[in-house]
Amino acid sequence: MIPTTATISSSISSSTIQIYFPNDLIKPIIRNNKKANGWYLLGFKRGESIFVVVQIVEDVQKFTTEKPQEVLKDLQLLGVINKESSNEEKIPTAGLELTLTKSFPYPKIKRINNKEYTFILFHPPNYKNLEYLSFNPIYLQSTEMEQAKAGNSEIVQKYNQLDGSQFHSKKEPFDNEILDKINQCSQIRIVYKRWYLTGNQDSSIWSVSKIPRSMLFKPLAIIIAIIQTLTIWIIWILNFEFGKKKFKLTNISAVMRQLDLRLKQINYFPIQFLCYYDRSILYNEFEREDTINEISSALNLPIFNSNLNINNSNYINFHNSLWLIINDVLLGISVHKLINSHYEIIATFVNETLIRKLLFDDLFGLISWVSYRHPAGFKLNTELGSFVGDLFLWALQFWRLLLVDVLTICPESKQSSISFKVIIPMVINTFHTVFPVAEYVSTSIFKYYLTILCYMGFSFLVSFMIDYMQIISFHIYCFYFTSAKIYHRQVQILKSLFQLFCGKKYNILRNRIDNLDNYSDSGVSFEVDQLLLGILIFVILVALLPTIFAFYLMFFLTRILCLCLIYVGENVLVVINFFPLFVMLLKLKNSNRLQGGLSFNVLDVLQEKTVTTYLQLKNKSLTYSEIFKNFGKLFRNSRAFTLSLIPNFINGEPISLEQKHELKFSYLMLPRNYDQTIFVWTHFTKRKDV
Repeated sequence: MIPTTATISSSISSSTIQIYFPNDLIKPIIRNNKKANGWYLLGFKRGESIFVVVQIVEDVQKFTTEKPQEVLKDLQLLGVINKESSNEEKIPTAGLELTLTKSFPYPKIKRINNKEYTFILFHPPNYKNLEYLSFNPIYLQSTEMEQAKAGNSEIVQKYNQLDGSQFHSKKEPFDNEILDKINQCSQIRIVYKRWYLTGNQDSSIWSVSKIPRSMLFKPLAIIIAIIQTLTIWIIWILNFEFGKKKFKLTNISAVMRQLDLRLKQINYFPIQFLCYYDRSILYNEFEREDTINEISSALNLPIFNSNLNINNSNYINFHNSLWLIINDVLLGISVHKLINSHYEIIATFVNETLIRKLLFDDLFGLISWVSYRHPAGFKLNTELGSFVGDLFLWALQFWRLLLVDVLTICPESKQSSISFKVIIPMVINTFHTVFPVAEYVSTSIFKYYLTILCYMGFSFLVSFMIDYMQIISFHIYCFYFTSAKIYHRQVQILKSLFQLFCGKKYNILRNRIDNLDNYSDSGVSFEVDQLLLGILIFVILVALLPTIFAFYLMFFLTRILCLCLIYVGENVLVVINFFPLFVMLLKLKNSNRLQGGLSFNVLDVLQEKTVTTYLQLKNKSLTYSEIFKNFGKLFRNSRAFTLSLIPNFINGEPISLEQKHELKFSYLMLPRNYDQTIFVWTHFTKRKDV
């Protein structure tokens, strides 16, 4: 029976010696116990009470006579395990003596004394698979809502609750220094084996990899630099502010926003490559214009992981983006083949059902129903309804005659895509006489444009559909905006006139409601003729309000329907561009690479004259909720839109779908200073050690 935490806390004193022992050494020791005459323990010692076992060896003559330097200089001879006293050589150790037998699955202290022991067993992380132990969870995405938790006080507090010790020293019992030694366990074994066999230490083993040195790398680096320069220029054009109102292409087109996002990803890929193959780059500095700038501050990344998390997060983000882009392109090619095989059906549906029927014929009938036929039994003002309805119907007919043929997709059988025969028949007839292939060329241009978008990725096709939806429904937006302005103005006038009955008026200068006594020495609020005129205008506006509200409600609902379709398209783009696909596969394959913190489990407590506690140190993987936490926030961009829907509807304020494009860049942890990536790349590819 394993005692509880309370039992452990009450039985262990403050003089606890901590021994960190690798799990993978237990089975070899038990299996070869009879064949070998014990082993020596190599590792690290901190103070008088903390031991970190790294490796077991049978012969330490070379280690004691030829002390290794540099990488292995801190490695010490901690003690022995399963070694008989009679056979022990006079070799100085740190005094740690352990035994391990089949009767008990964990190491024991050979010589019992008054001190108490805590064994922390751990699995050595495989650095080649980017496995390591970390206090802080890895941050794969960022929405700038939360910052990484600094420090390890929470883990240390849990550890103290498990072993019951009251550490009175300034240093914490389990900190980054010990954790680094545990993470270096696999590397130290390889370096020690190489030193023992050849006598050489290769410090390059500490890096995951080095940037390859070859004749092909320099031309490749130049090509990448050229691509980065082109992407920087195109991104600058997409985000250039035109005119006095400073509108940008990314603000008016979903295709441009998607292109901006994709170019920034491609522009940052080389830096992610460098950071993955040599994580020290992020801590180094580069020189530009006689100034020394740190890479992190120069690129202005949204949020930074610390320590080993940087390398792993760059690896995961880099490969996740690559996977999503490849899947996006493959899906776009598949959809393009589907469109080509059903082009006639799709063109007919868009032209006849979507544009002609829904956006024009049905809308024409809906406006006529509200204008002349007393909708839902409500008897509206006939004269005002007819007048306002005629204005909207005339605008709808004008829009149809002017642009309906431009917005329709031309089927291949008709070979026609643009026709202004109603507006300018002479120009079009002359044009078609001189250039009989003009209609065929316009159709081919559209098909080539559609092909380019599909081969760039399915996300670009969805973006084009969003832009196309906004264009073909532009007349609905105009109708809604006009009716909302009329309704809003009428409501504001009614609110102002309502103050008439309360003896108040709105102060424009101070933006408040004042009593009329403040403006009159006699204390009289209104003259009789003023009061009667105000009441007359108020009654007229109240009588006309239902008619105006009927038109406003109709266009409000149609506008909401269009925005919902656009919102669905935006959510599809979020799934295509940001779904953590590689993270999900990594969790299924090797969850230890998704560091979510540390956990301690009580294995056993052995009481033989003294108390020995056995704990299991494990890497806690990110949960699914933590993986999708920031991903779910991307779908909540329209929360302000949904929460303000009812207030805006009542007040007659125009509604719109707000685009938080910067949040997507932050989620992918892309640099804000995208133009600095070219200097980072050229600097580190020209270093002598590359």
